[in-house]
Amino acid sequence: MLTARRVGRPRKNAAPAPAIAAAVPPSPIVWSPQEQGGAYVSETAMQQAVSRMTAEGRPENTKLAYEGKTAEFYQYCASLYPNDPFRNNLESIKVWNFMFYQCMRPKRKQGGARKRADGVDAFVRSDYDSVMAAYKAWFEDQSVAPPEPDDPVGKSMVAQYKAAIYHIYEDQCAKKVCSATWDQIWLAPIKNLEILVKERRASNNKKNYKEKLDHEFSPYTIVEEYPNIEAEMWERGNGSNSRSTFAWLRHRFCLLFSTSGILRCESLYKAELSDFLCLRMKLREDPHQLSVMIMQIPLGK
Repeated sequence: MLTARRVGRPRKNAAPAPAIAAAVPPSPIVWSPQEQGGAYVSETAMQQAVSRMTAEGRPENTKLAYEGKTAEFYQYCASLYPNDPFRNNLESIKVWNFMFYQCMRPKRKQGGARKRADGVDAFVRSDYDSVMAAYKAWFEDQSVAPPEPDDPVGKSMVAQYKAAIYHIYEDQCAKKVCSATWDQIWLAPIKNLEILVKERRASNNKKNYKEKLDHEFSPYTIVEEYPNIEAEMWERGNGSNSRSTFAWLRHRFCLLFSTSGILRCESLYKAELSDFLCLRMKLREDPHQLSVMIMQIPLGK
């Protein structure tokens, strides 16, 4: 049997309605060093370990190039900022001065890695001061063109310095001593330096009358020394040992034959159709006609 119930104000002694619980996000779980497996290892230490293993896994020549340029940057910081306890920390103006010097200095002699292994400083303060003094003098008198090195570094060398500084940046980020981003360090002026180094090679080669294919013309530049080379090979083969004699005679033959072929090929490329004379002859007993090609190339072609 259904009964009607009067709806009105709640009774005085009625229990309050339960409140709806608000959604509260669970608190993150914080693991203690013991819960992590015993010995606590900081995040910085793990990042440095990964950076160290990555550096040690590089090829030997790459490590030599990066280590030398990294040492040069640290020597640069120690020379220009001797009283700064944070002199090795990367800053945009510090990197700009360093890269400007590297792009405007002339090329160095090979063997830098061996010199660094012998304890010779990679960064020379006197060279840095001379390069910067030249551009300071030009800034005071801009009536002439800015000074440029006769034989400047190329884009590959600048790329190596950039990679070395980037590895320093990664190492300092892992050590929590650098809060700047890479774009805040490698600013637009340094990018303009990269563009300058890439574009100035062609104009510099033209100014110095440098051939586009130097190595292609190497056989022609050494022709004047061929009599001496041939005489040396003849003397080495002029011995009592027949095995050595035949070997040096073979070397002498290959040298002369290949070089004469190269020079003859150059003449053929410059020849004209009228320089060739074709004679045809056939004896009565010959089954086919014989063609004789005579090349009459004038001297100097």
